[in-house]
Amino acid sequence: MTREYAYAGITIFLWGSSFAVIGLMVKELHPMVMLFFNSLVAFLFLFALNTAQGKLKKGRSGIKKKELHVLVLLGLMTFFYNAMINSSLGYLKAQQSSVINYLWPFFLVIFSCILLKEKMTVWKGLALLISFLGVAIVVTEGNLDNLSGISLPGVCLAGGAAVCYGLFCVINKGVSADNFVGMMLYYLISTVASLIALLTQQIEIPVLTLPQWGGVLWTGVLVYGLSYALWAKALQTGNIAIISNLAYITPVASLVWIYFLMGEKIELFAIAGLLFILIGIAVQIFGEYKKLPGKVRATE
Repeated sequence: MTREYAYAGITIFLWGSSFAVIGLMVKELHPMVMLFFNSLVAFLFLFALNTAQGKLKKGRSGIKKKELHVLVLLGLMTFFYNAMINSSLGYLKAQQSSVINYLWPFFLVIFSCILLKEKMTVWKGLALLISFLGVAIVVTEGNLDNLSGISLPGVCLAGGAAVCYGLFCVINKGVSADNFVGMMLYYLISTVASLIALLTQQIEIPVLTLPQWGGVLWTGVLVYGLSYALWAKALQTGNIAIISNLAYITPVASLVWIYFLMGEKIELFAIAGLLFILIGIAVQIFGEYKKLPGKVRATE
């Protein structure tokens, strides 16, 4: 195994753990308390990383004054994305929230068409239909006639998180700031926003137990921080097309984590729904591949 695939594999392993770890934490902590500590730890880790690499020195961060409002917006979107994910786990099974969240690549396509004026093709439309059918299977737990059993708040929160992250990715494309500096700022803003939410809602900030600190450090340092650094390294050293497609293994890894860490049985509806979503992603990738000139495809 080459180094870039090791980086990608570790990243997917860590990303896959997020729903299981957060699902356990949300049983003991208020979602906003969890977000505050996770964001704070992620910010401190990325601050230390950027300082060690000299990226915070004047002229090296890539931050432009005219982009500050965009960075603040992206920081708030980071806050809302994680807040909705944390809250959705109070209504849905972890596997449901995880699979629904993986609609974000399709909202990325939709917002790319709206904001970046990219063309909506037949392949993209077909991919969206297949994937939304997958989400319908997950939401109804395989019984499409049983709409009364749907947790509407949970679905709206998990789906809203997917919308938020898809839009985040599109807007983030135009940011010139260094990626790691940008992520550090996003988690700083998320920390401040979650603290304001705690104070305005008069939610008590508890003293964390050792297991809770373990969850916070795992999520803040490894999932929010280190995994991002490893993924960037994998993309820098490997074939971008191949490495980026490996990210679609993440929801599969997530189901495995949920099973072993939470003891939540992997339901057939989750597997079926995920399969539809992955087929939709494959259709989308195939459509993009078909647009490439024959010589380019032959060299990949």
